[in-house]
Amino acid sequence: MSDLIPISDEQAKLGTAAIEFVEHLGRYVARVLGDVPEDLVGVAGGDWLRVKRAENLVRMIHRAEERLKARGISEPKHAALSIGLPLLEAAANENRDELVELWARLLAAAMDPSRAGSMRAAFVESLKNFDPIDALVFSGLDRGLSEEVKPNLRDFFASKLGLTPDQVELSLIHLYDIGVAWQPGVARMMHADAITSVSLTPLGRELRRSLDD
Repeated sequence: MSDLIPISDEQAKLGTAAIEFVEHLGRYVARVLGDVPEDLVGVAGGDWLRVKRAENLVRMIHRAEERLKARGISEPKHAALSIGLPLLEAAANENRDELVELWARLLAAAMDPSRAGSMRAAFVESLKNFDPIDALVFSGLDRGLSEEVKPNLRDFFASKLGLTPDQVELSLIHLYDIGVAWQPGVARMMHADAITSVSLTPLGRELRRSLDD
């Protein structure tokens, strides 16, 4: 594995623990995809396997494997390359805990024999566009919080989720733009201080199911 992932002087300064992350990353990737693609080092301009990205991936894959173990899955599937590779590429750049958790949940679904057949590349593309606040609002929509809205969704979510009204409004518009949420009966998302109901789209509902325990 050390031949595949060269260690630079800069990386060596980070210490033994960081180097071990990089050296063992190929083993983790092989557990996900079944093998390490020959061009993996060349992904994202040749620096995809820098130490920090390696740490992000090891942490995310470990979380996914823990979820599978909790479900009693002792022999997970290798993720389809068309799903697993773009998922790993995207997750390698993410260290925000809320989104690491979502990537781990999605990877677990991709390796779960009972769920892998329902996976879509669009799930990866959707999560690539999420920010942590989007994850909070997306989860709130799924829990049916919008059914209790008085007088508008923006202010209600702001109070429930500890966010500012502007943060909620921006997130609702963003979730609409990436195709996972919609406002029933309205062709385009209205100004959020007038919104009283927002639902998940079919894509949003399927993404939510893939993220469930």
